[in-house]
Amino acid sequence: MADPICVATTAATCGDFQTGSSRVSIEGKGVCRVQTDTAGGLIIGPGSQSVFVEGDKVSLPFDAISTHGLSPHAAAMTRAGQSKVVAGTGFSVDTGDTADAPNPDIRMQSFSVNLTELFASGQGHYPPTNMQAAMNYCYDGTGPAPPAPPPPPAPTYSYTVVNSGNDTAQPFVVGFWRFLNGTDAPDQAILTMDSLEFYPDVELVAQQSIGSLDPGETFSGTFQYTDLYYTSNIQYAFGIYADIYNTATEKDEKNSAPTLTVAVNTECG
Repeated sequence: MADPICVATTAATCGDFQTGSSRVSIEGKGVCRVQTDTAGGLIIGPGSQSVFVEGDKVSLPFDAISTHGLSPHAAAMTRAGQSKVVAGTGFSVDTGDTADAPNPDIRMQSFSVNLTELFASGQGHYPPTNMQAAMNYCYDGTGPAPPAPPPPPAPTYSYTVVNSGNDTAQPFVVGFWRFLNGTDAPDQAILTMDSLEFYPDVELVAQQSIGSLDPGETFSGTFQYTDLYYTSNIQYAFGIYADIYNTATEKDEKNSAPTLTVAVNTECG
C-alpha cells in the first residue's frame, strides 16, 4: 500500500502548517518527517516504515500530531499537500511481506477514576492532613461530637490497554500526565517524551512499563497522583497515552483516551 508523502506549507487538520526538510522537496515543498517536523506539535507518526529522508521516516497522511493546545490542536493529523510522489507504509499487513514492520495496534480501551469530586473539609487541600480539624469543621453541633474519621480514600486512575492489531506489540510504556491548568485542559493527551516542548503545560506523573501484548491481549493497571489536591486549583485534569517512548510500530499512533477531570472544593462530603 502506498500513500502520498506529506509536504511542508500544507495545513494539518488543526490548521497549523507542516514543516519539512530544507534539502529534499517535492514540487518545491520540503518533505515532512516523523519525529522531526511539526504542525504546531511534533509529528508522531507512524509515517512510512521503509522510506526515509535524511535518516527520518517520511510522514504520510493522517499521521498523529502531538497535543499542542485545545481542540482541534489536541488530536490533529497530517495532510499530504501533493499527489505526485507516494511511499509505501512499510507495514507487513499492507505488503504481505513478513520481513516488513509488524503491525500491532495499541489502544486505550478504558480510562476512569473512582472519585470525580474531592471534599477538603475546610483545610484547603485533599486529603485533609488533620482529620480532627476536618471533623470539627464539618460538625454541625447536633449531639455529641463524633471521633475523628480515618483519612478519606485516594483517587485511583484505572486504565486498560488492548492490542487490537495483527502482530505482537513490542514492549512499550504507558504515561500518566497531569495538565497543569486543570480548568483549561485539552480533551485528549497525544503526548510523548519527545513532544513536550510543544506543550509545556503538562507533567508526567507516573509511567508503567508493559513487556508486550499479543493480538487481542489486554493489560490493566492503575495510577495515583500522590501530591495533595489543592482547592485553589478548583479542578485537576489527567491524561493517558500508551507508548510514550515510541518503541512500538503501529499504523495508528492515537493511543490516548479522553481527559479525566477531578473537582476539588473546601466543603464537607
